[in-house]
Amino acid sequence: MISTKPFIFVILALTLLALPATAVSQLKESPADVGIGVSASRDTVAPGAMAEILFTFTPRKGFHVNAVPPMAVRLDSAAPAIVTGAIVIPSDTVTGYLKASLPVRQSFSLARTAATGRAALRGVLTYYYCSDAEGWCRKETLPFTLPVTVK
Repeated sequence: MISTKPFIFVILALTLLALPATAVSQLKESPADVGIGVSASRDTVAPGAMAEILFTFTPRKGFHVNAVPPMAVRLDSAAPAIVTGAIVIPSDTVTGYLKASLPVRQSFSLARTAATGRAALRGVLTYYYCSDAEGWCRKETLPFTLPVTVK
């Protein structure tokens, strides 16, 4: 009698190889679904002073960025600054989604010991976005580096 185990294994392997192809392409395309710009509210910041990190979102047609759950900004522990206050996320009063025509604002305070010259604020933005047509949502993290001049 011939065993059917190898035959079943081959069929199962071929089926599994065929299934995830669309999921993999979605993951590779996801960063292009939402364009994000990062800038500072001021180019020059004094030690101990406050300024804001501005995030501008440009979702591709058919996508939106969620205002809830809220976004989060975390600065690297080596950064010469700390985030202060709550992140300000402008939302559309009808949909509750991010109002992409306005920047998301996160205030920060530059360390009093920050050296004069160019400094880099390194951090991570966490946000959520969705595909309106396909009905899925995803959490994304965006590492960023924001150059500032310390005067």
